[in-house]
Amino acid sequence: MVAFNAHTPTDKQSATNQVIVFSHPVINIGNAYNSGTGVFTASVTGLYMFTAHFCFVAGLYWYYAFVREEKNVIVKGRMSDNNNNCATASAVILLQQQVCL
Repeated sequence: MVAFNAHTPTDKQSATNQVIVFSHPVINIGNAYNSGTGVFTASVTGLYMFTAHFCFVAGLYWYYAFVREEKNVIVKGRMSDNNNNCATASAVILLQQQVCL
């Protein structure tokens, strides 16, 4: 079994193509999430569901994406609002086991 749940980004300033690193993994079964790099590596081939909940300050806009292997966008979107706003994004994807040599 592989599962992770993490919160609290290490860097609250956003930049283009920035990987959001969550420094506080609550659950990290299988050690697939690296809280130093923010990268998830599939240790078992299977169907994975990723969900993120975003909140941002009023008057700003923000683009987000779930990206596979640094190039394949799985889901993306843009958030903006005149009020404080939160939204959730989800993606389900089949991942192959990554073997580290």
